[in-house]
Amino acid sequence: MAKKKVEEREPITWGYARKSAHHQDFKIQLEELKKLGIPDNHIYKDQSSGKGTEREQLDILTKKIVRPGDAIVAYKLDRLGRSTVQVLTLFNEMHEMGVHIKTLSGAMKIDTTSQDPALTNLQVTMMALFAEMERQFILERTNAGRVRAMKSGTKFGPKSKHDQAYEGAIEDFINGKGTILELLEKWKPDGGSLSEQTFYRKKRAYIAKLQAKDKKPTDYEVFPFQ
Repeated sequence: MAKKKVEEREPITWGYARKSAHHQDFKIQLEELKKLGIPDNHIYKDQSSGKGTEREQLDILTKKIVRPGDAIVAYKLDRLGRSTVQVLTLFNEMHEMGVHIKTLSGAMKIDTTSQDPALTNLQVTMMALFAEMERQFILERTNAGRVRAMKSGTKFGPKSKHDQAYEGAIEDFINGKGTILELLEKWKPDGGSLSEQTFYRKKRAYIAKLQAKDKKPTDYEVFPFQ
């Protein structure tokens, strides 16, 4: 059977906005996106609901809508993901597809539609460095927390297959053995699935449990992505 021909069209600029807390709103993000002339029907929005993925609309946009030559614009880099690694993964996926990324504000702006490729590469390298630093901070704090927990008598008892899978994925992520999506697929139990949102929740709980005896502020994330 012949493959269905993809309809050709001019490149489109898409907007993306995300809010991660009920007290936040989209006002500033949408105002800035519309200043670029992006119409409402070209703006995708995600909002944390406590159920399912928090990037459902972004996944639709990046996996089903965009085509080579298109651009995705976000107000800040951290709107595109909850961690440096997540943003890096998205950036690399879009780069391979020939889709541009642009951010309008924040300490680290990216605009692959016009800026020098060398500058973009430098920014991505810096992001990768921060991601590695993030992993190292997590690893150091986690190891220290585990020792304290064991000394205090904390027992790490039997866990369900899903709990074991999430913990395995978390430890692999901490040790830099893959992206979150890759690890969720790697550790997926037979006949089950792992969600990205639950991964983040369990990662926070996992580290908090190990640090229960530590009164110092948690510093396991270099970027305080919301």
